[in-house]
Amino acid sequence: MNLILKKPTFQDKDKWLLYVKEYRKFDQGGHPLNYYANSIYEEWLRYINEACQRDGCTNKIPVSVYFVFESDYLVGTLSIQHSLLNWDLAFYGGHIGYSVRPSKRGQGYGTQILSLALFECQKLGLEKIMVSCRRENVASAKVIENNLGVLTREVYVLKENAFYKIYWIQVSRAIEEFKKKNRARVLSIH
Repeated sequence: MNLILKKPTFQDKDKWLLYVKEYRKFDQGGHPLNYYANSIYEEWLRYINEACQRDGCTNKIPVSVYFVFESDYLVGTLSIQHSLLNWDLAFYGGHIGYSVRPSKRGQGYGTQILSLALFECQKLGLEKIMVSCRRENVASAKVIENNLGVLTREVYVLKENAFYKIYWIQVSRAIEEFKKKNRARVLSIH
């Protein structure tokens, strides 16, 4: 699998709307990358682009948002918080958010997407990152552990009414391990 990270553009609208439609069949209340049922793509895209430029003031952490493509097919999403300077991120949210299209789950895409995220984190100068998942999300825990995530604690989040597993990943160590396992793969990031 050769995955490509790409910043969302106006040209991706139809692919994104199909992705969201499939996502919501699986999770009716879901809002991938904060795209809600009443969202307008062009306004949402402006919001995403502005989020990438935020300066770290209260609750406005810079974030990099990507669509993940295999060839011309949108298979997932990725968001990288540049810091953990807000309470929710530091307590249970973490640096990384990723999603895999429901029809592509269980095929290794999540592990690859998180691996690509580590390369981007390295470019941002992040040496150690926090990644979390709900306790019952066994697939996500496996993705994180496949990328050398070390479970450090579990926390209960009242507003989510759920327990979260909190992992930390040493970025350079995980990238080296990825390179050893994937010598023949070429990663493309646009």
